[in-house]
This record gives sequence, structure tokens and C-alpha cells, in this order.
Amino acid sequence: MNFFIRTSPWIMFFQGVLILLFGIIVLVNPEITLKVLTRLLGVFLLVAGVILFFSNYDRKNINKSNSVLLFMALIYFGLGLLFVLFPSLVASVFIIILGIIAIAGALTNLWFHFKSRSPLAGMAIARNLLIFLFGLFMLIRPVKGQTAIAVVIGVFALLFGAVLIINAYRLHALKRSGNKDL
Repeated sequence: MNFFIRTSPWIMFFQGVLILLFGIIVLVNPEITLKVLTRLLGVFLLVAGVILFFSNYDRKNINKSNSVLLFMALIYFGLGLLFVLFPSLVASVFIIILGIIAIAGALTNLWFHFKSRSPLAGMAIARNLLIFLFGLFMLIRPVKGQTAIAVVIGVFALLFGAVLIINAYRLHALKRSGNKDL
């Protein structure tokens, strides 16, 4: 039996509504949403760091510890503090790294298509020019880039939530029809 069919349409509906509401919240105020998500990730990193730190010690030998786990615990804890205390800085650095990756990827892809004399070079130029401009935009205006990323997340959440709600309705209709395959 298909997992989708066994799923309750009501659970799927409420998931869709929650994701739809999240999308609306993101689109209404993308700057604050990104800061909140960055801080939330920071809290997760802090908790992971603390858990790694305390799970670092061998229960049989309290004085023996794994230096790799201790190192990872400190890294997670440090990154968590950074994310919680400076969410705007972390988001800006992330956007700058994303911009560098986009520019490097676009240039590398263009070089490959020109070197191999690919018949798809014309399409590659258009596609990679867009990626290059996206990367350049991220480098020049990282704060606007943060907003753009948040808006993309919001639009995706709206679309995904709507699809879940539609699928919940369709699943409910299928179950009410008395289909014996369900």
C-alpha cells in the first residue's frame, strides 16, 4: 500500500496550512524571518555542541575523551554563539559565499562549454550569464540578497503549502469514493 494513500488527509491539510502560513510570514517580513531562522539554527548548533561535549567522555573511563568529538563540540558551540549573537553578519557572509560560488560555477561552466565547443553553448551562455549576474548581485548587495533568498523561501513555502492542501483534498475525495485499492 502506498504511504501517500495511508496518510490522513487532515494531517496533510494541516501541514499545508502551516507551511502556507509560514510562507505568508516570510513574504510579509523577509528580513526578520531570515534573522529568526539564523538564530534558530544557532540554537540547534548550541544544543548539538553541548550534547557532543557531554557525550565526549567514555563512560567506562571518565578521564578518557575523544579529541575529535571535543573539537566538533567546540566548533558547534562557537558557531551557535555566532549565529545567535550576530544573525545579520552570518546571513551576509552566507550570501557572499553563495555569490562567490555562483560566479565561480558560471565561469567554470562557460569555460567548459567554450572549450568543448558544445552545441549547447548558446543556451549555456544565457543560463550562466543569469547565474553570474545573480552571484554579482549577491556580492554587491548582500542585504538585498538576503531578502531575495527569504522571498524565494516564502514563495516556495506558499506553493508547497498549496500543493499539500490540494493533495489533501484529492486524497479525501479518493477515500470517500470507496476505492477498494485504498
